[in-house]
Amino acid sequence: MKFNIDSKVICNALDDIQGKGKYGVSNSSLDDCVYLTLEGNNLELWNADSTLSLTIDLEVSGEEDGDFVMNAKILTTFLKKFSGNATFVGEDTLTVTCNSQVVVLPRIIAHSNINAITRIKGMLEHVFYEEEPQTLFMFGPSRFESAFTIHSEDFKKTIGLCELIKSGVYRLDSNEEVKISSQTSASNKYMETMTTTNKIGEEATVEWSGPLHKFFDGKINFYIKDEFPLLLVGTDRKLIRAPHVS
Repeated sequence: MKFNIDSKVICNALDDIQGKGKYGVSNSSLDDCVYLTLEGNNLELWNADSTLSLTIDLEVSGEEDGDFVMNAKILTTFLKKFSGNATFVGEDTLTVTCNSQVVVLPRIIAHSNINAITRIKGMLEHVFYEEEPQTLFMFGPSRFESAFTIHSEDFKKTIGLCELIKSGVYRLDSNEEVKISSQTSASNKYMETMTTTNKIGEEATVEWSGPLHKFFDGKINFYIKDEFPLLLVGTDRKLIRAPHVS
C-alpha cells in the first residue's frame, strides 16, 4: 500500500476514527488500531467494536493498492508535529515520510474486531451520502423507517446539554417533529426539538449511548427505525450504532 496525503488531513481523520468521548458516563474510545484499505485514490479508514462501527473516506494520491492495520493513537502523536504532504508506505512496516521526517511503525497482524469490520463493510457498501435524503436504505434484512438531516453543530450542542443530565443514554423521537432527550427520572430530564430538513418516512424512535455527535462536521443524514441500529451518514463518513436496550 502506498499513497500521498496532507499530514494534517489524515491526522484529523485518524483522531476521529478512534471514537473518543463518553460511553455512558465514562470517557473511553474504540480500539487504538485502525484498518486502512486503499483502492485507487480512495482510502477507507475503519474502526469498530461489537456495537459501533466508524468509517471515513479520504481522497489521496494512490500509488499502490492494499490494506494495513496500525496503531492510530501512536501515529497521530507524530503527525500532529508534521506539516505538509506525507507519503505512506505499508509493507512489513508502515513508513511515513514528511519532508525530512520519517517515522516507522509496526504492522499489526489484524484489527481486534476485523470480523465486525468485514461484516459491517459489506452491509454498508450500498449506503451513500445524499444532499437531500430520498432513500430509506436496507440494513441486513430490514429497511430504515425514517430519515432526515441535522447539522452537526446543532447535534453537538444538544448532546452537550443532554450530557449534563448524566444518564449516558440519549433518545431520538421522529414524529411530526424530531426531538432528542436524556433523562434519569421524570424530574431530571432535558429535551430539545431539533431543526431538521429533508424529513421522509414514518414515525420512529431509537435510544443510544456513546459520543456519536463528535464524529461529524457539516450536515448529517440520520436513518432510524424502532429498536434498530442508528445510521448516520456525512459527506465523507458513516457511523452505525447498535440501539441501547433499557
